[in-house]
Amino acid sequence: MFIGYFVGMSLVLMLSSVIGLVGYIFPTEYLGYLGAIPIVLGMKMLADKWRRRSGETEAVLAPAIPGAAAGGIVLTMLSNGVDSVLVFAPLLADSNANVDLMIAIAFFLMVGLWFRLAIYATTHASRVSALQVAGEWIAPIVMIIVGLYILDNTITDITPGS
Repeated sequence: MFIGYFVGMSLVLMLSSVIGLVGYIFPTEYLGYLGAIPIVLGMKMLADKWRRRSGETEAVLAPAIPGAAAGGIVLTMLSNGVDSVLVFAPLLADSNANVDLMIAIAFFLMVGLWFRLAIYATTHASRVSALQVAGEWIAPIVMIIVGLYILDNTITDITPGS
């Protein structure tokens, strides 16, 4: 199960990196505007959450099937990784190569942490709803913060000629 998850998330990071290469062909003074992508995505997620609280219902997902093939897990991670790509691609495009490496290392550390959290959640079903509620608020807020960071000119940005 971990192999499929790891491969799927690796492909998400690779796709983000390829899209992030736009940072080397796009005029550097405009790269920060890519931060609007995660901001809009985070705001949309918050708006969707607000609408659900106002009476709309959310689709209930079927639980994961134990022993599912690694290929299915890879495809699931890729299909559910669009929001990650939309956050990491602008971040990688706007950051210099040293920071990109640190982002990749942190990404894989978080892959391991999220996998462990998922295993914990499956063995402690009573806590899943609390994790879900927290995640519904934390994810969009983190996306908005990352977008604001990308919009800001920081020392981690690509500089002309680098």
